[in-house]
Amino acid sequence: MDVNLLDKNHRRVSCVAATASNLGIGKNGKLPWPSLRTDLEFLQSITTEVRDKGKWNAVLMGRKTWESLDVTERPLPGRLNIVISNTLKSPPHGAHHVCDSVRSAVHMLSAPPFTDTVEDIFVAGGSEVYREAIESSNCYRIYLTEINKEFDSDTFFPAFDKNAYKLISNPSEVPQGVIEENQIQYRFCVYEKQDYSLRESGN
Repeated sequence: MDVNLLDKNHRRVSCVAATASNLGIGKNGKLPWPSLRTDLEFLQSITTEVRDKGKWNAVLMGRKTWESLDVTERPLPGRLNIVISNTLKSPPHGAHHVCDSVRSAVHMLSAPPFTDTVEDIFVAGGSEVYREAIESSNCYRIYLTEINKEFDSDTFFPAFDKNAYKLISNPSEVPQGVIEENQIQYRFCVYEKQDYSLRESGN
């Protein structure tokens, strides 16, 4: 069976990230920039809020991203925490599940009981996990906090085709305009995969 055809029968995923102007997302396991309150609040709200109050969302993250969280934040509350690792055989303490790839996690979440309990699926890092998600046919949106400043980084968000992912104008689910905190300016952008909307419309 064609891999892409199989993926299209699975659930859609969205990536959520904040990037410096050089696409940096991390430095020594931490954020390269000072804390940005509005961005952190957005990350929590977009990955936590559900339309069906009887469900919750799943958040997928690599092992290093999981380990970068403060121990008091593990697991991320109110969300199904899934660690992506091809070396771990069991979930790290606090995580709900471990899968060896984004693909296998989406496959798991596309079957009962998860189809009845999980509403949306979000990918929260790191670089290779983002890359796998973006290159899959399951990726629907990229929620990107674009920081208008370069920061020294050792981990980067993967470049993606902005012809395939189009910037949405004024999406209601993200804060609008340029925000400034700690002398850092940034804005929230939403990129949506074009062939996903065509696929869902049946064209």
